[in-house]
Amino acid sequence: MIDFNKLTARQSYIVPILNNEFQCNRKKYSASVANGWYQVIVSGNHVHECVPISAEMENFPKTSIIKGYTYNDKIIFQNFDVAKRKVGIPVMTKLEFNQSPSFSSIEAIIWEDKNVYYFRPNYGDALIYEVRSKFDSE
Repeated sequence: MIDFNKLTARQSYIVPILNNEFQCNRKKYSASVANGWYQVIVSGNHVHECVPISAEMENFPKTSIIKGYTYNDKIIFQNFDVAKRKVGIPVMTKLEFNQSPSFSSIEAIIWEDKNVYYFRPNYGDALIYEVRSKFDSE
């Protein structure tokens, strides 16, 4: 027997909301909030609650996280093959929710809507700080 209660039960997700829209489990939703990371509670096609949260959360699967470097509002992937292999996007692409200055090493998330979202700084990459200081000193 099919349990239809599962389809209408409230579910909680962490999602990026961009331009009052988000996608979760291949389904698109609307929410009138500012751009950013939110914990949302949805049931069916209805959004019940959107609570803003910090992007530096630890509960994302490691397969969703990619590493790269910022350049203005773009990301340059650390491993050029990752962009093509994971979702077929260019090596340098737009980075949503960027909070780091250019030439910063970061971790980002490729979401199911094919956008790349800022996740957190990549503190393990020390070489980029040398490059950045040389660039700043010209």
